[in-house]
Amino acid sequence: MSEVGALCQACALCCDGTLFARVSVTETEHALLERSGLKTELRAKNKRVLPQPCGALQGTRCGCYRERPEPCREYVCLLAKALEDGEVSHHGALKVVEEARRRSAALGAKLSPGEGPLMRRAREQADTSVEVREALGFLEAHLRRHFLGGSRAQLFERVRRER
Repeated sequence: MSEVGALCQACALCCDGTLFARVSVTETEHALLERSGLKTELRAKNKRVLPQPCGALQGTRCGCYRERPEPCREYVCLLAKALEDGEVSHHGALKVVEEARRRSAALGAKLSPGEGPLMRRAREQADTSVEVREALGFLEAHLRRHFLGGSRAQLFERVRRER
């Protein structure tokens, strides 16, 4: 297995709801996912999505790897690209993932109990809690820098379009 593959299997932030709220799927992918027992949602304009965290996620590994949707096949985060380009070591990349998990846990500890993915709940509560807003900003900055790229405005625009 490549170093990037090993990093992906140790990370899964793109599948657990930390980086994305949902993944767009085609009708063909929807049928394959449904046969595997994974539920998709029908969004506006008859757009199918696979909500995150992904129901196929087993720890940090994909339980439907061979049938995963095209966006999952194509997505490569900035950290994986940096590892592939030799800009960061495998050990260094794992430290970045650990830091993202630490910041995510710190954010989760500040949230009121509720249903749904951590990031969605945090964004809903950020308007009413300075502590949540600060912890969310701290996590988002780390995710932007190491996984997503782009400015805070671009990140919020991407999130807005996903809704």
